[in-house]
Amino acid sequence: SSEYYVITVSTNGGFHRRKDESWRRALVRLIAYQMVEQDTVRDSDNMFYCKDSDLLDHLQEINDQGKTVILLIDELNKMGVPLDDSTSSFLTKHFLDKKGRYLIFSSHIQFAIDSTALAPVVSNCISSPSGRNMLTLPLPFCTDRTILQKMVDSEVTDLAITLTVGIPSLLYVMSKPSRDEMSFQQRFDDVIERHLSAGRNSRVEREFVETHKVALLDDFLWSIISGDKCGTFFEVFSTPVDRGRLRYPLPYIPIILQFLDENDGVLLFESLVRSADMVESGRDWELVVTFSIYLRSLASKHCKRRAVQGPLRGPFDIATEGVEEVRVTTIPAEVADVARAVQYIQETTQDEKTVYIFQLAFSKFPVFDGFVSYRRLKRRAGEDESPAIHGYQCKLSHGYPVHGLEAYPNIARGWFLRGGPTVRTTDRDGWVFPSVEEINTELLGFGLQLLHPMTWDDV
Repeated sequence: SSEYYVITVSTNGGFHRRKDESWRRALVRLIAYQMVEQDTVRDSDNMFYCKDSDLLDHLQEINDQGKTVILLIDELNKMGVPLDDSTSSFLTKHFLDKKGRYLIFSSHIQFAIDSTALAPVVSNCISSPSGRNMLTLPLPFCTDRTILQKMVDSEVTDLAITLTVGIPSLLYVMSKPSRDEMSFQQRFDDVIERHLSAGRNSRVEREFVETHKVALLDDFLWSIISGDKCGTFFEVFSTPVDRGRLRYPLPYIPIILQFLDENDGVLLFESLVRSADMVESGRDWELVVTFSIYLRSLASKHCKRRAVQGPLRGPFDIATEGVEEVRVTTIPAEVADVARAVQYIQETTQDEKTVYIFQLAFSKFPVFDGFVSYRRLKRRAGEDESPAIHGYQCKLSHGYPVHGLEAYPNIARGWFLRGGPTVRTTDRDGWVFPSVEEINTELLGFGLQLLHPMTWDDV
């Protein structure tokens, strides 16, 4: 349209900073280069140069002609997350807050977004004089394997869909890795270091993180479960979805938890990924279920201020008196039946107000796919001191439980965590059969409910 003057720049391809060149200078050069007649100048000799004042004068001339200038930047994250102060200020002053100009950018990593037009690209929050609104478009997502395979043009596994929360761009990167592509851990380390080192208050930022890790854990865990924005920097690793809510790709969750000193999540996640990578029906769903149990347990420990009536009781309402600690344990492979597993769990579950999550090393373990235990506060002499033990079954390859829980003494409850058309009863001899909605609401939460399988085989 003659009303708009669109400048499209990309940080991909041959674009790079020259030696001793700042990102701001590189960006000015790139914008200016896109505005000249391509037949009249080439940058192949690395000699193209433009002063800030020349570029800004030319942009103003375009505005004076009655045209709106729109700057489109592809993959702004290549210039750093967050951007340095100089680059941030340039984009803010001359595109976000300037009348007759707009900034549109894409990013593989979400920039922190505040209510002002200034915040998305500025590392230090300053109130913005602009009264403009801001639109954030979410990344598309899909869990249909057939559609995704066509989009990324390669074989797609259920595990890959689970890990990327069905975001095609992440799936593409995983399926076609390049030498320049960072792992989830490397990307987190790079982004968090940039954030903590940026601006004039880096020391204050680091001290704040160190002294507020409990509060940050509360906000982050609740954001995973509810999908609500928590206002912390960790939102840059999420993707916005409907009505401004957030969803985090699974691999980032244990990494962020470890950064906040909850270390069991990384080992649990890695072991679940290794087992889910096996060619066995339902192991990717087992990953989602077990990790959701872990997150619900952590939320009961750290999100106490969210409780309205009494303490948060953790997964399956097992923690009747609240949670002080969460422990993840693997039952050894030589423990291959339920009776010996119960004995092992009873001997291990020693600490009060602690949720224990038990994985199974024996891949052909009967009936159950995992256990959760909890020991309440010690009672008077003569009262039962045994821990509460709940078992759960979630593999798609398993059928309905053949026996009621009377066949497995000392197990308080069994949970059949699948849902879908396979569930034809709500309770059976000590087993609980939650519906899809109940599993999504009470276990997965908003952050992971997208990963509840759409179809189920008959059992």
